Amino acid sequence: MKRFFSQLSIFFGTLIMVTACTTYKAPHNKSLLQSPYDTRDYKSITLGNQLEVLLISDPETDQAAAAMDVRVGQFQDPSDRQGLAHFLEHMLFLGTEKYPNSDEYGRYLSTHGGYSNAYTSHEDTNYFFTVNKDHLDGALDRFSQFFIAPTFDPQFVKREINAVNSEHQKNIKADGRRGYQILRETSNPAHPFHKFGTGNLETLQDNPDDHSLLRNQLIRFYQEHYSANTMKLVILGKESLPELELKAKQYFGAIKNRNLSIQTDSKVPIISAPLPRLISITPIKTTRSLQLMFPLPPQQQYYEFKPVDVLSQLIGDEGQGSILAHFKEKGWATSLSAGSGLGGRTFNFFNIRIGLTKEGVKHINEINRVVFQYIEKIKQADNLESYFDEAKKIAQIDFQFREKESPYGYVSDLAARSHDVKAAHILASRWLYKEFRPDLIENILKRLIPENLQMVLTAPNLVTDKLERWYQAPYGIETISQGDVESWKKGTSDPGLQLPKANPFIPETITFQPQEALGEYPVLIKDNPGSKIWFKQAQKFKVPKGNVKVLLSTPEAYATVEQAAMTRLYTMLLKDSLNEFSYPASVAGLHYSISNSVRGLEINLGGYPENLPLLFERILRASKNLQVDETKFKIFKNQIKERRFNQNLGQAFHRATYEMYYLLSETLWHTDDYLRIIEQIDIEKLRAFIPKLIAHTHIEVLAHGNFSSQEIQRLSSLLEDNFQNPTLQPLQPIEERTLNLPPASAYQYQFGVEDVNSAVQLYYQLGPQTAQQTVLVDLLQQILEKPFYHQLRTIEQLGYLVWSGQRVNNKIDGMFFMIQSSDRAPDYLQARIKLFLSNFRKTLSELPPQEFEKFRASAIAKREEKPKNLAEATQYFWDVIATQKYDFQYREKEIAVLKRVELKEIVALYDNMLLQSETVKEISVQAVGKNHKVSTLEANLITSPSKFKGTLTFYDNPTGSVPLLKSN
Repeated sequence: MKRFFSQLSIFFGTLIMVTACTTYKAPHNKSLLQSPYDTRDYKSITLGNQLEVLLISDPETDQAAAAMDVRVGQFQDPSDRQGLAHFLEHMLFLGTEKYPNSDEYGRYLSTHGGYSNAYTSHEDTNYFFTVNKDHLDGALDRFSQFFIAPTFDPQFVKREINAVNSEHQKNIKADGRRGYQILRETSNPAHPFHKFGTGNLETLQDNPDDHSLLRNQLIRFYQEHYSANTMKLVILGKESLPELELKAKQYFGAIKNRNLSIQTDSKVPIISAPLPRLISITPIKTTRSLQLMFPLPPQQQYYEFKPVDVLSQLIGDEGQGSILAHFKEKGWATSLSAGSGLGGRTFNFFNIRIGLTKEGVKHINEINRVVFQYIEKIKQADNLESYFDEAKKIAQIDFQFREKESPYGYVSDLAARSHDVKAAHILASRWLYKEFRPDLIENILKRLIPENLQMVLTAPNLVTDKLERWYQAPYGIETISQGDVESWKKGTSDPGLQLPKANPFIPETITFQPQEALGEYPVLIKDNPGSKIWFKQAQKFKVPKGNVKVLLSTPEAYATVEQAAMTRLYTMLLKDSLNEFSYPASVAGLHYSISNSVRGLEINLGGYPENLPLLFERILRASKNLQVDETKFKIFKNQIKERRFNQNLGQAFHRATYEMYYLLSETLWHTDDYLRIIEQIDIEKLRAFIPKLIAHTHIEVLAHGNFSSQEIQRLSSLLEDNFQNPTLQPLQPIEERTLNLPPASAYQYQFGVEDVNSAVQLYYQLGPQTAQQTVLVDLLQQILEKPFYHQLRTIEQLGYLVWSGQRVNNKIDGMFFMIQSSDRAPDYLQARIKLFLSNFRKTLSELPPQEFEKFRASAIAKREEKPKNLAEATQYFWDVIATQKYDFQYREKEIAVLKRVELKEIVALYDNMLLQSETVKEISVQAVGKNHKVSTLEANLITSPSKFKGTLTFYDNPTGSVPLLKSN
């Protein structure tokens, strides 16, 4: 163990002092830098075909996972077939020689509690999946065939073009995509970044009736770019390393090694046009931002030294004296981030992104002047190494106490990073700070100058004279004048601008609290009419961290839409007032959030407990003594207005989802309600409201982790002192209720959207949750999910977004079905959903017993799955508390039901919920895009959602039984 710590200290320095230390597990393979808290075993191997594999043995895991990263992406697309790499990614899911059925892979994973995904980036294509730990072999067998013998079935070549086109159509009104493609269009035409990476019908389809040419090109592209020596594989399972190594050889040894050489050319500049220049973009939604983009040489090879990170830490600082603090004081900006923007193996940008206010758009020159003054301060500073050392110390602490994460995302990330870091650093590369390299920092700083600037201004009503080709997004380009450049260099630096001070929140010594509350679930350590305080230490995870969750319930927060809007304003202003103080804490791993909901206010804190009480007490003081600044009041009020307005410009499926949520909820205020009243709120009205909001609340707290019960009792007393009035009567609990749809109902709500796509969401309601009903719905969803997707997405090609799911609203069970399409109107989509449900009944009733047992086993395994880290465990407990179930053993009860459930019960529920007209409780929401017309519907039409809800009753939302108070 001493030897291992020595190895870590080369890169991290002395590890932090831990008192009452827990037991570390020595790593299996000392050639990899590994956190002492990481209990998994790792091994890197190279197969005979030169495929490099990282094996991860985790006997404690509930889910196995694997990922393959292929070093080919959008940059390798032929100029006359843009989007081909992305199209190939789609095609590999649709059948192989060994498993020709197009849904074999997805169905296998779904049956065994798993799922998959993939993405195509500039230079990589990444495929990954997760599956129940006992079914890794079958998943690897099917997955490996992607890279051995895909069929490129001609019928799916034809169909999947439509899926890629639908994916593009889904993004056509997304401002982020539009702005990104403008950057690509305005880049150097000789650089591969200039290409259109998604692809659509225009780039992929030649002849609608003959796709043989495309298929031939697809096969040739696969053969030219998919080779074992250009792939990186990661496998994570419960098995030992020798067993995993045998699996890697068995399933992936047959991948052909074509001995491809990887070409990277960093000599072609990303921008060929003269700099500095301004790109002006008019967005669809009301958003405002300024991006200062500085082209850099590639930076990935310097991951051990983090020069970009050090500068990001300084320029992106939000504490006292920072650029952002200065801009907020002026009323010009609401956010600022800095760091490596667009980039890859052949190019990079240093990007400073500023979220602007209306007023900020009028002061672009002043903003730039301040930014360059601050950069000049950095250039003149003689203590940059201290910031490197501070970042190194924070990284050291984070890595030392690194917890497990989802296997699904973990393997994907490791596979992607494997191409660009040393094998020994694969686990630690993000946290390595090997040594301070002033030459690398200076090499970046000398490029952060006005003459090397691409400035991107996004705001409504800018002057534009061009349309981007693929999204038809308006933009303009102009040269920045020499006069502006000179003005940004001149002027005396504002004395308020200062580089960050030493971070006071970095823990020096971490102490494990004496063990208490050793039970499996949280216990009540205080229970009175005004407060419930839950406490649990986290012995299982053995990390010196803790989470505190606080719910302050009050009817004042949501009684009227005006009060709901003012509560939101209060939380926004409160967070803003705390930002300069709390930002260093967040950098040091101590995070907090404040939000509002129907029930009131929620405060969350998490991190190392050494300084958590300091932050907690500061939040309470600020909550009680908030001074409402008039300038910031106007900014945040306008922000609420614009965000609500933008919500109505969202994609069709987002709109359908929101409207369904509104229809089913008794207490939810609609976006249009906020827009109607927001201008009526003035600063005096808000100032008068705040004392009422926080005067008397019901308090519920969960403290989970490395705390003592005495400390939590003290903090809860502070909460009571600040948010309760002992002279007032206890508050009645706030009840969120769900609409009770009558039997034999089929309601429909239809509305237009500003989107080329249409969407339908179809919801079927059952009733109040029981363990029996909930597991039946869950099993049904698991059985139905992949056939639904395969038929309507893969076979019928109705749209890119096709999914179904179990839906629980305030303890009411139901199911939903969703499709978004640019080609078909909502009434057609709804008809196809209903036809599928009618036809699937036979498939369900004839499900072979052995298949049903697989689904049952998967459902049980899902409930037996243990949290992988402290945050997951905290959230599980908090969900039980915040929803007022108070039943921490509900999963065990559902497992007991699952073990005796029969298929005929699922069929009966299917008939009752989805097919029998006298019992069906149905409501559909149809978002009609600009390409389609509102149709005449036969069902009960909803013309006014609010009036419709007024005609029906709502289910009760009962509170569960609260466990007895733990005696001290």
